[in-house]
Amino acid sequence: MLTTKAVWVCGGKGGGFVAEAKRSARSFKNQHKEVSLVLVTSNKPVNNKEAFDEIIYFNENYGEPMYLNFVRAYITTLDMADRILLFDTDTYTCASLLPGILKLLSKFDFLGVHSPGRRTTGSIYEGELRTEFPEVNVGFLAYNTTESVRRLFNRWLSLYENNIGLYKNNDQGPLRDALWEWDGLMYMMPEEYHFRYGFGGTIQGEVRLVHGRNPGLPLYAIARFINDKFGAKVLDIRGYRRSDFHKNIIRKYIRR
Repeated sequence: MLTTKAVWVCGGKGGGFVAEAKRSARSFKNQHKEVSLVLVTSNKPVNNKEAFDEIIYFNENYGEPMYLNFVRAYITTLDMADRILLFDTDTYTCASLLPGILKLLSKFDFLGVHSPGRRTTGSIYEGELRTEFPEVNVGFLAYNTTESVRRLFNRWLSLYENNIGLYKNNDQGPLRDALWEWDGLMYMMPEEYHFRYGFGGTIQGEVRLVHGRNPGLPLYAIARFINDKFGAKVLDIRGYRRSDFHKNIIRKYIRR
């Protein structure tokens, strides 16, 4: 039987993202109790396993871009299970992602959702690749740990290591270029499977994963607001001042 694990990677000085990762993991666990949860972090030590089944540490080089360290950590996930769901710490699972994701992984080796920013850094294919091939948002990825995907991830890392000045602190640019070269099977899912809060978007039906960070606005409340009424919607939250959005719109969705 194929194995599946959900993984969160976090680092940076201070360890503040560990608590955020725990909240994200709990939201996923509420929907999927059967999947093992793994934290991969450079923040030592994490005192307990209350949200995770396994904690793995990696050494972060603070003299390099944080996301370059993360790409190295992503590669370690390839030895954890047959199928990996990779999450940013600032995500909230508000509806079931499975079995739909696993069904797609039976046909495709790599799943993602386009980045709402489309292009966020440079490319070794500048002038060749334009808007027709945007970046994938690394906030949520799903993939099989096949030899083909291993080649993809190794190329992702080598591109980044050899072009730090081009990509800077950004893991999506080298992934875009690696995907352009890759001959594997990939599929871009709709925004309902990864809605990047704060950038606007068009959705049809229930959003299953919300991604964003906004102090004072808990992601579960954002998710409840977005999913309040199913159907086709265009959301552009950027038009609201944060204080007004909190007081007048999201307030009723916060648990008392």
